[in-house]
Order: sequence, then C-alpha cells, then structure tokens
Amino acid sequence: MRLLRLYPRAWRRRYEAEMRAVVEQHHVTLATRLDLLRGALDAWQDQRRFAMAPESAAAVWRGARLGIVPSAFIVAQFLLGLVGSDNSDLHAVLTLMWPASVAALFLVCLRAGAGEAGRGSAWRSRLAAGAAAGLVSVALVLIVNNGLTLADFGLGISRFVLGLQGIQVSGDSFATVAARVFATQVVAGAAALTLAGGLLGAGLAALGTPLNALARRHAAAVNTR
Repeated sequence: MRLLRLYPRAWRRRYEAEMRAVVEQHHVTLATRLDLLRGALDAWQDQRRFAMAPESAAAVWRGARLGIVPSAFIVAQFLLGLVGSDNSDLHAVLTLMWPASVAALFLVCLRAGAGEAGRGSAWRSRLAAGAAAGLVSVALVLIVNNGLTLADFGLGISRFVLGLQGIQVSGDSFATVAARVFATQVVAGAAALTLAGGLLGAGLAALGTPLNALARRHAAAVNTR
C-alpha cells in the first residue's frame, strides 16, 4: 500500500514486508487507512525520540552540572558572614555575593549553550542544556540559602561563632523563620522563579551559539597571525 511509504525508512526496512502481508489478508477499509496513518505518525515520533533522547539527556546533565556554580557564592556569603560583618572590607565583599551569583547564573547558561554549539549538538540540546542550567542554578541558590538559614537558626551557628568574637546576635526563633520560609506564597514564588530561570537559561543558551562562533573566529584569527 502507498500509505506504508509514509513510514520512516528504518521502520520500512524492518517491518514493511510483514505489514504488507497482514494488510493483504484483510479487507482495507477507511478505519484501516486511518490506523495506518496514525501508525506512521507514531513511528516518526518514536524514531525522533530515540534519536534525540541520548543527546538531549547528556546535554541536560552537562547544563545541570554548570548550574551548581551560582550556589557556591551563597555558601561563601554564609561562611564569610560568620567571621563578622563589622569589618568594612568584608561587608563590601558580602554585599557582592548575591550579585555575583546572579552574574554566575547568566554566565553558566551562556556557557551551556556555547558548549553544546561547540559540540555540534542540535538546537534542542542547546536549549535543553541552558534550561537545565537555569533551573538548577535558581533552585539550588534558593535551596542552599534557605537551608543555611534554617540550619543557622536551628543550630545557633552564627550565634555561637559570633559570640566567641564578643558579638551579640539577636533574631527570630527557628519556628518563626521556618514558617516564613515554607509559607505558601514563598514556596509558590520560588517555584515561579525557578521556572523563569529555566526559560531565561534557554534564551541565554540560544545566545551562546553566536558567542561560540565569535570565539572560534577570534581563535582562528589569532592562530593565523
């Protein structure tokens, strides 16, 4: 049947003879033709999924690993804060940690897209890598920040360390902080922010492709000098 020509070539090499034999043994109706059309659509979807899944999964994993970087600035902010914030130079460094984590978010998403472009990956993989980098970056920053805050108030880490330095610390109770962190509005906002990070990451990954091309041209120009 002509409808069998709509199936992918790989499918036809393996199943066309068998399918023709089955069809020839039955009366072909409109329902039969519709089933063949639906089967052709499913075959193309399965082939595309099979071809893209390994590459896309690897790209997502590489992007997710890059997404760990921004949260390192939040950890650094917490550890430096234990030293004491009365030092003006240290206070200036502490105020830079959050902007640095945001800058790192942009850079890792760009890097995810540029890295996949350098590997010759398909556009879907480039966008997937950027989206994974953005999602993991935002999610980890929020989780690490809130986790350190809860651990600090629950275990009294800052109060103990700063107390050794003669600095008195007062603040809310652990229950108050936990209620604030897990409030419905806060959780919903964090989820929306994480999704926005994924969309931003995909967009930045798309920009990473021309940046990778520019870097290659620059490297080629330097080598020819």
